[in-house]
Amino acid sequence: MNLKVFLKAFITFVFVIQHVFSAIEKCRKNNCFPPDCRCSTAQPPGNFPLEEVPQFVYLTFDDAVHEENIEFINKIFNESNYGFIGCPAVGTFFVSHEYTDYSIINKLYSEGHEIALHSITHSHFGNSDLNEMIAEFVGQRKIVSQFADIPESEMVGIRMPFLQLAGDHQYEMLSKYGFEYDFSRTQWNSKRMWPYTLDYETTQDCFLGPCHKKSYPGLWQIPLIVWRDKSGSPCAMADGCQNIPNDVDGLFEFFKDNFNRLYLSGAKAPFGFCIHAAWFKAEEPPQAGQHRLAAYIKFVRYLQTLDDVFIVSSSEVIDWIKYPIPVSLMKKQTKNCRPITVPCKPKQCNVCKGREARWFVSCQQQCPKSYPWLDNFDGNNDCK
Repeated sequence: MNLKVFLKAFITFVFVIQHVFSAIEKCRKNNCFPPDCRCSTAQPPGNFPLEEVPQFVYLTFDDAVHEENIEFINKIFNESNYGFIGCPAVGTFFVSHEYTDYSIINKLYSEGHEIALHSITHSHFGNSDLNEMIAEFVGQRKIVSQFADIPESEMVGIRMPFLQLAGDHQYEMLSKYGFEYDFSRTQWNSKRMWPYTLDYETTQDCFLGPCHKKSYPGLWQIPLIVWRDKSGSPCAMADGCQNIPNDVDGLFEFFKDNFNRLYLSGAKAPFGFCIHAAWFKAEEPPQAGQHRLAAYIKFVRYLQTLDDVFIVSSSEVIDWIKYPIPVSLMKKQTKNCRPITVPCKPKQCNVCKGREARWFVSCQQQCPKSYPWLDNFDGNNDCK
């Protein structure tokens, strides 16, 4: 081997070793500084007494939003009038593309809810490459922006379909295209972990990999802390729990039990009530959907009786972690709530998707030529 080839190989080896070391370097107080870096820990931000730590609650909804499920969402938030420092309570909607009514997404955004992304095709992405991640999530952001009339800069978070991670391809896409957080990685509730950044090695569990192996400075991971059903079995999302009551009071107590595992834990990690709105449509057991909705609303009302509980969006939790203030000061402050704006006028279209006819509703007053999809985000392609 000549000297030139040797030096090139040696430099490449050193670069790889440095990169791997930086990717797995442990997070410490002397290398991770707020507001843009936080280690993975159950320790609440701010070093406040526990009574001064807010208990945040996120209400999140996955998948398409349309006329068949918006009625449930409206009922929930009509009862949820206490959010962050006097602002209305809001949810986070992880929107997948197919069957979504984008005029409703615009209405949710106009009411102050956070709109996040759940992909275009809602597929399993465990073996996906970077280009597929970009097409699915950056593409969905373009579609939502164009047809729901929401600035791309307002959509900063994602949740992977089926909570199936895609390793470094997923996080490289998030980092490269200006996203702020992922909310897909599950975590046993025994660790009660707060959101953290991916600058350094994480101590969070990884069940549905592949998991990331590199460092992504400033990119936030929101742990999806699992629930427990009545038998003690873990469920990543509330509507995934199998052994649960069917009556309203029993469901309410079940919700409270899972909430109290965090609220009374000594860490007050944010509590996620994460579901698909279709859960409220279930007819088996009899009246299951009605009972679940009634119990959900009863639980939301209960949360509003607790002085240190705030129902907020995912992004608002991250904002507070960056600049924490105690509960006593939060109650004295006034926050500029995002003003409620007039929603757009819906335009109903019949469009084609290949040889299929599709119903499509958006804020644009001119119908697209075809159903927006991968490689056709704006719907301008002709059908074949």
